[in-house]
Amino acid sequence: MSHPKLVLVLLALKYYATTEVTGNIGGMIDQLEARYGVQIPLSDLFLWGTDAAPLDKIESAMNAGQDLA
Repeated sequence: MSHPKLVLVLLALKYYATTEVTGNIGGMIDQLEARYGVQIPLSDLFLWGTDAAPLDKIESAMNAGQDLA
């Protein structure tokens, strides 16, 4: 059974690359950073709602209002 593949495309440079990834999206992000030095913008958003959420890095917060529903 093959693993899912991630494809990176840079149209301006006419370049693409593929690599196999394993696990969930968090694992994929970790793999890309460890193997290739690729950092995914806003990757920490995928951690919220999991045990890996960086709660210790929150410096401030505010209530933006109530839901209208």
